[in-house]
Amino acid sequence: STLESLTNNNIAFRNFTGNLNWKHSFDTAGRELTADFDYVTYSNVSDLLLTTNVYNGSGAPVGQPLFLKGYLPSYIDLWSFKSDYTQPLKNGRFEAGVKSSLVTNNNQVDYSRQLADKSWLRDARSNHFIYDENINAAYVNINRQFKKWTIQTGLRLENTIAKGKQVINDSTFKRNFNNLFPSLFVSFEADKNNQLKLSYSRRITRPNYQDLNPFTYFLDSLTYRVGNPYLLPQFTHNIELSYALKSKFIFTLNYNNTT
Repeated sequence: STLESLTNNNIAFRNFTGNLNWKHSFDTAGRELTADFDYVTYSNVSDLLLTTNVYNGSGAPVGQPLFLKGYLPSYIDLWSFKSDYTQPLKNGRFEAGVKSSLVTNNNQVDYSRQLADKSWLRDARSNHFIYDENINAAYVNINRQFKKWTIQTGLRLENTIAKGKQVINDSTFKRNFNNLFPSLFVSFEADKNNQLKLSYSRRITRPNYQDLNPFTYFLDSLTYRVGNPYLLPQFTHNIELSYALKSKFIFTLNYNNTT
């Protein structure tokens, strides 16, 4: 037997990005304060019609064609504010800053399937998912040079508040957690032909919003994608040691551990 699936998908995509920037220089030595406000809005509306026909071994149709109609609007709004301060030091630099971002992700999917009398009935896989995320962070960096040595160390404190809600079945989740992200960079230049560098950092990688979306998104009758709203970020410790010879040949040893 043969199954033939045809998908017609009309997608309308729009986005807008705006930025306000402010900078104040205290003196000519490089001491300054900056601030940025960003706004991004994104919309993606999909009109989907999935048609499925089934044929027996001789090519004759089996039953009536199956029709599934979908309307999938997705809207994302992102506001962010950050401010950075830079203070030159003797043989070095001091930096500090704060950042706050707020994301609202509103996704809806309405599926309807056609009945034998050509009328349309709302499908049980319809859903409405709302996800809000607020990230607040503060950091400090210090860079100093001592003869042949360059040392830079930093620390970032980050707080994440997230909540999600599936409107159809009224299920919700909330998260509130703090994380520290240290970093260290050490460079030793023995001479102009030999340089050694050692670095360490802890990083975070968050799941994208599509991976969190619990909708059933059909690509065809037998292929679909479903997100998981309970996915958590991954954290990576990264250590790297490198040696540069004559600025032409670089040898690197790298280790990272991801949870």
